[in-house]
Amino acid sequence: MGVIYEILKDGQRLGGGSFYSHKNRAQEKVDQMNKNVIQRIMFEANRMNGAIRGANKDEFRNMIDQVAKPPYTVKKVLVDDSWR
Repeated sequence: MGVIYEILKDGQRLGGGSFYSHKNRAQEKVDQMNKNVIQRIMFEANRMNGAIRGANKDEFRNMIDQVAKPPYTVKKVLVDDSWR
């Protein structure tokens, strides 16, 4: 049995190109994708008025939860390579 690594978003499969033969390459890609998500959330939070105690405090707390649980993960997948 061989091993490949698949990138998942919120536990769901992505489109094509989400399989990697090396865990390090898959993890690098996931780290970059999560960084982009976190960066977008932080820019959005920076523009919010009343984020701590005002009208947007619930939205700000949701943003904190999103940053705490990045959406992209790496999953190990066993593949049958007996055809070789």
